[in-house]
Amino acid sequence: MGCDTSNGRWKSPPHKLIAFFFAGREKWKAKAQEAKRQLKASRIQSERRGESRDRWRDAAMKAQNEAREAKARLLEAEKELHLVREAAAQKKTIVSQCRTARLKGHGRSDTVTVRRRLNAWWPAFLPR
Repeated sequence: MGCDTSNGRWKSPPHKLIAFFFAGREKWKAKAQEAKRQLKASRIQSERRGESRDRWRDAAMKAQNEAREAKARLLEAEKELHLVREAAAQKKTIVSQCRTARLKGHGRSDTVTVRRRLNAWWPAFLPR
């Protein structure tokens, strides 16, 4: 067995040494298995964190794109609103010219001319 007590390598008797070495081996195996279990758990946790980070990154990118698109739609709507307001102001001017023509006693032909101007000018995207 390699346990030579005669030369002074070990002072304890072999039967005690066997029990001691066996217990040490079992402790070492338990410690190695625990370290292996912890390593596996940390790898799994790391993978899950990476997957979670990827999901959050994708969600953040999607939200950024949606915000960018919403901002573009808002700018487009503001431009259209500006055009509508300008059109309404010009229509108001033309309508007031029609009323002024009627109040001054001008004939029907002046009113018809102004209305024709209004119809020719009125943008196609706006309701009449």
